[in-house]
Amino acid sequence: PTPFCPPPSVSLPRAPPLGLLFPSLRFLFLFATTPRPSEYADLLQARATDRRLDPNELAAASRLVDLVGDAPVASKAVVVPDETGHLRPARDLVLDDRPDLRARIDAHGPRLRGAHPRLAASACASLGVQRLSRVARESLVESVDEGGEPAWASRLRSPDFAERLADVAVVDVEDDEDALRSRLASTLAKMRVVEARNVVTRVSVPGRFVDDPSSTWASSPVATPAFATGDKCWVAPDADPSTIGDVLAHYLELPGHLGHAVTTLLRGAVASSTRRTAALRRGPPGTLVEDDGSQRLV
Repeated sequence: PTPFCPPPSVSLPRAPPLGLLFPSLRFLFLFATTPRPSEYADLLQARATDRRLDPNELAAASRLVDLVGDAPVASKAVVVPDETGHLRPARDLVLDDRPDLRARIDAHGPRLRGAHPRLAASACASLGVQRLSRVARESLVESVDEGGEPAWASRLRSPDFAERLADVAVVDVEDDEDALRSRLASTLAKMRVVEARNVVTRVSVPGRFVDDPSSTWASSPVATPAFATGDKCWVAPDADPSTIGDVLAHYLELPGHLGHAVTTLLRGAVASSTRRTAALRRGPPGTLVEDDGSQRLV
C-alpha cells in the first residue's frame, strides 16, 4: 500500500475535512486507530492565530468542534470559531439566544463575541460557550407606574395557563415534567403585571465577552415596552400580549422561540390537540428548522 493508504486490516475513523489542510492530521490518522478528543483540540489550538479561517478551514474546524464536544477534554481550554471566522477560547464566546439583548449590546457597532452560527448548540455548551441569556443581565433603571394592569394579566396567573404552557414547553427544557409544571405554576401565580410609562433598562455583560478590560460592561439606558424581574412585570399601557411574549419566555427560563407560544396562549388560544401543541413548540412562522428536524424533510 502507498504511505497514505493503510492496509485493509487497519480500521481507521473517517478523517474530518481539516485533514486535507494539515499534514499533522493526516499523520494522526495514519498511526492512530482512535484519535483522542485532546488531539482534535490540539489541532484547533495550533490554528488559533489572528488569521481568519477560509471557508474550507471553517467547515473543518466546525466538524472538529463537534468531535471534541462529544467528549469534552477536562481542564483544557478549547478554541472554537467565532462569528468572524477566527478561533477564540470557547469560554470567551457566547451563543446568541437573545437577539433583542444582542441588538442593545451592538447598538453602536459590533461588540459581542459570539460563537459561529454553524456550530451545534450542544457542542458549544459542552465546551464552555455560554448562552447570552445566562451571562447578560437586564436591569431596570427607571419606570413610572400607573397602577393598573392589562386585561390579560389575570389569565397569565391562572393555573390553566401554566398547565397549557407546560404542555408546550415540556420537550424543550431541562426540568423533568413535574418540576416544570410546579415551577411555572408557582412563578406565574405570584406574577404582578403593572402598566407603566417610560420603562427604561440597561444590559450588562462580563467584560471578556465584549473585549473590554473592565469586569463588567453596561449598555446605555434604553426605553423598552416590557420588562420582568422578581415577581413583577412592567408593560406599556394598553400593551398587546405580543409585547410581552418573548420577555416572559426568557423570564420563565424557556427557549426564546416559545415566546410565540406565550403570546398565543395569552390571547386565549387552547393548545388542546397534539397538532396544535407541536405547532406552538416550533415557534412563529419563519422559524429556522433545527438540524434534527431538517433531516426529516423530504
